[in-house]
Amino acid sequence: MKPENIDIARVAMDAYQSYDDKPARIEVLRYNDGSEMDLFYGQINPCEYGDQCEGHACYCNNPDAYRKCHCSWFYGEKDLDRECRFYSPNPYWQDGSGDFYEQRNKTVLHMKALGLVKIDIIEIDNEPPEWYKGKKSKFI
Repeated sequence: MKPENIDIARVAMDAYQSYDDKPARIEVLRYNDGSEMDLFYGQINPCEYGDQCEGHACYCNNPDAYRKCHCSWFYGEKDLDRECRFYSPNPYWQDGSGDFYEQRNKTVLHMKALGLVKIDIIEIDNEPPEWYKGKKSKFI
């Protein structure tokens, strides 16, 4: 990603460009009972322009495209990303069976093995949300 194409709002939202040029980052929130929740940031979508923020929103870093991705997995069909006129394949994406989340996890683990993921562990002194009790990060 060329520096001149970086949207300052994405940097402010902790998108990957602010983290030593690593294409992905994970914030692991560790609660007082040891449960952990992963928040994802960065280039971990099928399209190399897709910039994920906190595991849900996908922003487009193509300077000619919309700010928010209009063709991401969030909108439904798995292959919808490829239908976008701004689409460019992410060289790190690990395609295969499973839903988006399983493929994203494979992609992050692949990128971690290549040294392309920054992982931050944030200790939180309160109870985790009910759906994260007992969960552990796959990425630490």
